[in-house]
Amino acid sequence: SETPPNGTGSRQGVPLEELPASVSSIQAEDLRVRGVNNLDEALTLTTGVSPTWQYGGFLHIGLRGMQAVTLFDGHRDSRAIFADSAPQQGVFDLERIEVLRGPTSVLYGYGAVGGVINLVRKQASRRSAYEIDFGLGLPNQQVLHAGAQGPIGEHLAYRIDLGRVTRTDYRGALTERNQVSTVLRYTPSSRHTFDLR
Repeated sequence: SETPPNGTGSRQGVPLEELPASVSSIQAEDLRVRGVNNLDEALTLTTGVSPTWQYGGFLHIGLRGMQAVTLFDGHRDSRAIFADSAPQQGVFDLERIEVLRGPTSVLYGYGAVGGVINLVRKQASRRSAYEIDFGLGLPNQQVLHAGAQGPIGEHLAYRIDLGRVTRTDYRGALTERNQVSTVLRYTPSSRHTFDLR
C-alpha cells in the first residue's frame, strides 16, 4: 500500500496501516451515500470525536476529551488558537477526512494532545469530470451540489465545487449554508506545481 500524498501518515513516511497509532479515514463517497452535508455530522461517523457548535457558526472539535488540531491538506489551521473554535466549511469539496487519535505534538506541534483531524480537499485535475447531486430530506431539507474539473490550456487545471443546504427544523427555524470552493493548478514542469485556492 502507498502513503497518501497529503495523508496523516506522510510526516513519518510510512503507510497508514503501519503507524503505531489509531487512524481512521472517512471518504467523500461515504459522506455522499449517507447524505452527510456538514462537518459535524461527518465527524460523528468515527469514534472518539465530539464536534460541538458554538456561537452559531463556530465548531469546536474535541478528540478523546481534548481539543483536536485541524489540518487542511496537511497544513495546520491555527484559527482555533484564538477563540478555541473556528468557522468551518461544508464537506462538498472534501476528498476524505483523516482522524489520527492520541498525542501527536511531536509531529504536528503544540495542542495536538487529543489528536489531529486532517481535511483533505479535492484537487484540480486535467481529467475532465462533472458531478451534480440533489437531495430532499426531513425536516424540510434541500441539498444541492455541483462540481467540475478539467484542463485550461497546456499548463493549467481547475476544480470548482458549489454547494447549498437549507433546512427548516420543527420549530420553523431556517438554516442555510452556501459554499463555493475553487482551486487553480499551474504546472510549468513535471517538478513544479503551484495551487491557488
